[in-house]
Amino acid sequence: EVPIAIVLHGLEGPWEAGGQRYNNVMPGWEAKLSDEQVAAVLSYARSAWGNDAPPVGPELVAAVRAQTAQQRVPWRAETLAAVAAGRVTGAGNQAAGR
Repeated sequence: EVPIAIVLHGLEGPWEAGGQRYNNVMPGWEAKLSDEQVAAVLSYARSAWGNDAPPVGPELVAAVRAQTAQQRVPWRAETLAAVAAGRVTGAGNQAAGR
């Protein structure tokens, strides 16, 4: 669900992946991509470049879109843990004084 939330709402600020630190801004695509398009993009990434993960269904994208509908700014790394735990309604960055 975290990759879906990132594609929908974006990501900014410092974060770490694969031992590499980043500090960039990725815009969200919520207003531009349908659930089917987000699912297709993520399914491709999960099966390309040596990855072997199952596809993402548009139903899951729709559920995450609804769960995070109040998110109006890109996520920050510290708020994504709450998304992973399934306890974010989309107001994480605003509530944290963002």
